[in-house]
Amino acid sequence: MKFHGKLTLVIAAFVLMACFRLASAQIYVAVNANQPSELIGSAGSDTIICLGDTISIGGNPTATGGSPAYAYSWFPSFGLSDDSVANPVASSGSSTSYILSITDARNCSETDTITILVDTCPNGIFAESLPEIRFYPNPASGEFMLEISKPDGEEIFSFELCDALGITWSRDEFQFAGKAFRQDIPVFGCPAGTYIIRLHSGEWNWSRRIVIMQ
Repeated sequence: MKFHGKLTLVIAAFVLMACFRLASAQIYVAVNANQPSELIGSAGSDTIICLGDTISIGGNPTATGGSPAYAYSWFPSFGLSDDSVANPVASSGSSTSYILSITDARNCSETDTITILVDTCPNGIFAESLPEIRFYPNPASGEFMLEISKPDGEEIFSFELCDALGITWSRDEFQFAGKAFRQDIPVFGCPAGTYIIRLHSGEWNWSRRIVIMQ
């Protein structure tokens, strides 16, 4: 239980007198019970970046509560612009989990973790055979529309939706009908976050980021 301001405690003291009668007295003790709120740290939400991209990590704000000022420490430090600031820029060449440690002025500490998944995000093996691909809305909630123009000679392509940890949430194989493919893709069971849409055919690979909101 947390108290703010001054707390007055009333202590009842009973004294056994020589005549075997009980006498009582009240003692008032003033206790200063001002306490800071709980220290909370936020490393940010797990996300996906394409190889070669950069992203600012940490929360908004990264630390709340406790007793300012705050000291920040990120581990590991490789791929970060500065491992001692609230919101460093990450540019790792591989998927990495960063641990944030925060210490406040009273030497209280808190930790949090963020995972950055680095994807190759290829635009296509053969540029001349890459179809026109659209998906919307982005961010999406519940479902999104996927539209693909049919490349010459292509009949089937595969679809995959992965989260920032590389876990596949949806996988399917679709067939072109006529000159194009157009279908709603349901994402009702996916937690809110950043995902990668991956499409693959015999002649091309394609991937893009999508944000899912629930």
